[in-house]
Amino acid sequence: MSPTSEQQSGRVSLRRWSGRTAVAIVAVAVLVGCGKLPGKSDNTSNQTPAPQTSTSSAVGDAALCTGDTLSITATQGPSGSTHRSVILVFTNTSSAPCIMKGFAAVVILDANDQITDSAAEDDSGYLGGLRSGTAPQVTLAPAEQASSMLESLAINQADGSSCTPPPAVKVSPPFDLTHQIKVSYVGDGCSAFEVHPVVPGTTGSL
Repeated sequence: MSPTSEQQSGRVSLRRWSGRTAVAIVAVAVLVGCGKLPGKSDNTSNQTPAPQTSTSSAVGDAALCTGDTLSITATQGPSGSTHRSVILVFTNTSSAPCIMKGFAAVVILDANDQITDSAAEDDSGYLGGLRSGTAPQVTLAPAEQASSMLESLAINQADGSSCTPPPAVKVSPPFDLTHQIKVSYVGDGCSAFEVHPVVPGTTGSL
């Protein structure tokens, strides 16, 4: 039996509706795949980026003091019983501020400039040094000074016998072991050398 005109019209309408539905479904799928949904605008281009935190040093920070920017001298420090001390004084000879912190490296020399001993690092000793806390950061303006105490004994630590003080020592500033500055030694300390941290001023103690 041939379909009536009403049946034919119904089939045509159904096919049109099915086609439109399929197109709509495909369009939604494309939008979802792109991260967009109907009814929601893409306004990410108008969002303000989150601020970034910088980990770099602030402009204008002082550089580390080095053997090129320091002069080092030795003065006789306090003594008591068989204990002796020498104050190593560091002077900023540059035209800009610089920073010191921690221990200088000190080696003991004989008359032929050969190394015979080295000073142990210790926060404090019998005569001075850093009595509490941790080593401070010392900022030296041009021509400003800092210091470190070098302690020793005036007798041989091993057996209490007499010993001969060294004629000189070599000193490297903290953070700059490439520079060894020769300094004439003062006093009669001759064994058990120990060096204390760099502190502000010229007493070697804080």
